[in-house]
Amino acid sequence: MLSCDNLQHNGNTAKRAFTSFIEAQDKDLGNWIKSHVTFPNSMVDRITPATTAKDIERLNEKSGWNDKAPVYCEDFIQWVIEDQFIAERPEWEKAGVEFTNDVTAFENMKLSLLNASHTLLSYPSFLKGYRKVDEAMQDQSIVKLIRDFMNIDITPYVPAPADTDLDLYKRTLIERFSNHSVSDQVSRLCFDGVSKFPVYIMPNLAKIISDGKDLMRPAFLIASYRHYLKYKTDDKGFTYEIGEPWLTSEDEILIQSDNPIDFLNLSAFKSIDLREVNAFTGLYLQFVDDIKNQGIAPVLETIIN
Repeated sequence: MLSCDNLQHNGNTAKRAFTSFIEAQDKDLGNWIKSHVTFPNSMVDRITPATTAKDIERLNEKSGWNDKAPVYCEDFIQWVIEDQFIAERPEWEKAGVEFTNDVTAFENMKLSLLNASHTLLSYPSFLKGYRKVDEAMQDQSIVKLIRDFMNIDITPYVPAPADTDLDLYKRTLIERFSNHSVSDQVSRLCFDGVSKFPVYIMPNLAKIISDGKDLMRPAFLIASYRHYLKYKTDDKGFTYEIGEPWLTSEDEILIQSDNPIDFLNLSAFKSIDLREVNAFTGLYLQFVDDIKNQGIAPVLETIIN
């Protein structure tokens, strides 16, 4: 599965790792690198779905080529690079690269809005029976869920980078998710949730809890994730296989437990003891029961109304 909707590189971490390795082999070379090499941080954002057999047939029919491994992506691209070069650099700004003194704000914006919204979109959409993101985005209940999440839950924790219109950025995200030409797979967004939650969801969830804000949408997301992992059947009665390569044996036990509180011990959530957050657990337990008894669709309607 190809999953490269973002490529982010922490230059300081890369430099430390690289120079430590070099120093262990050649101390003089390691010292030279410290003085003569820089590792600018960068962030690239472009949705690039996995290429299926049907995609290969469709793309080759359009191109006239017989490409055995084509890759396709959206028109949108954002490439941000820290302007910390020890010598001269290429004039990449002529090709649309944004140079900045600090990539962190751009990275936070992307992880908190794009990636977190992808995660929120994924499990309810899949459980409703959608398999393509653009099809899910024709469902106004899904769109309303994402808009409210971005505007109400997340925006307070996303300082806009310089010269960035945050409202325009969010509107563009909705358009990108709805892009029929890209037609990303919902299963790709569901894939490896146990690795995505700690990065995309938990940091801002901790802030929402600390500030005493509404926890309805995060609780709904985590209840949806539990249902997706535990029951492996969507609202339409179709069964599916999950893609979670990093679940531990302990995680598997927690997923299969009939006590929904046990699921909150999942390794993906270890940064917060959600069991001790009463405002969260009350909502979460109600959503767990309602999704099991009613299905995801009617429960989602109660959230957006």
